[in-house]
Amino acid sequence: MRWLRTGSLLLLPAALLCIAAFGIADSSGSVFCNPTVYKRLNSLRVARHCFGLETPVPVAKDELESGIAVRSRQDLVTVRRRLIEYLWERPGLPLDRLPTSVQTGIDDSLFDDMDNLEHIDQLEIELEFGFLARAYHFLPRRGNGQLAIYHAGHDGSFRSTARATLDALLGKGFGILAFDMPMQGVNGWPERLAVPGGGTLPLDGGSHWDLGFLESEGFAPLRLFMDPLLRAVNHVQARFAYQHIIMLGLSGGGWTTTVYAALDPRISRAYPVAGTLPRALHRPHPVTGRYSSAGDYEQRVPAFYSIAGYLDLYVLGAAGQGRRELQVVNRYDPCCFFGSEALLYEPMVGRALEEIGLGGSFRVFVDDTHLEHAISPAALARIIEDALEADAESDEGLPL
Repeated sequence: MRWLRTGSLLLLPAALLCIAAFGIADSSGSVFCNPTVYKRLNSLRVARHCFGLETPVPVAKDELESGIAVRSRQDLVTVRRRLIEYLWERPGLPLDRLPTSVQTGIDDSLFDDMDNLEHIDQLEIELEFGFLARAYHFLPRRGNGQLAIYHAGHDGSFRSTARATLDALLGKGFGILAFDMPMQGVNGWPERLAVPGGGTLPLDGGSHWDLGFLESEGFAPLRLFMDPLLRAVNHVQARFAYQHIIMLGLSGGGWTTTVYAALDPRISRAYPVAGTLPRALHRPHPVTGRYSSAGDYEQRVPAFYSIAGYLDLYVLGAAGQGRRELQVVNRYDPCCFFGSEALLYEPMVGRALEEIGLGGSFRVFVDDTHLEHAISPAALARIIEDALEADAESDEGLPL
């Protein structure tokens, strides 16, 4: 176990206890990759060792790059139009859709002590089949002219899981629109789902799979994810003088960021964290054996992804003058989209953007500073720095 001898002596007592409990390690030190041992040690050094034992994904680069279909301006227009038609049944973004109601200056004691907070507005957005989306609009006392959309994932509400992120953004002068996923947090949803032509069934709030029963000729369930964002962006564009809109999200919120930035070019900078990975690059976790991500309903909708796969969504989310997408992948994520395979397609997406010729950039940041399924302090600092740097580079403002 040469790798351990060169490491911190602080690991030694815990390592000896784990070896006593789980057996003597072989020369590779693989006992430390036992899920229980790995979790107990909670060490970046151990993570580097265990991930170093993994088998690379057997995928040909040419085959991966051939999955990018959006390579011209016409491709960009056509594919985005088809995605919008799938979701809203019209060829362009429905810019006339607005929140159902807006309550100004709500009282939420969880945020009373936020620095630089002027007040919070709550947007309510009534959706099909009895679903209700709510968003908080945090307005800063001293703003920097940018709006940051933050989208939480499957692990709960932004009210309980994203305080550090919200504090950091507000502290730097960003206005914030904060969202939860459907059937999470501040949102509302029916106890039973009325299935077209199929009666009703109880709705499991912990999963989105039941939404698939709502798919019909006239309704795409993915609209429940995208329509609240569209209507909120329409609202802030009409009422506030933001020069740029950035978007970030974790996990399911990272998926939402990827997809919505592809649909709406008003999102000038997108920062999805631990949200997506092309399926060809999925593999078992080297410690837990969990597959890279089984994915919820929204990640497995053939009718949508037959129009644009993830690589095309990355191109759509980054293409355009002044636009950029920085995808954050947690190297040692215990949940989803771990590893560094995203670096394989970073230059491929970049080449597609060059072929399109409208500007824009796509980059990948592999975050190896932590072991969590989270937006780390390092990633958050990188995101904020990038957004402020981009703002200094451009005064073009939002596209029409």
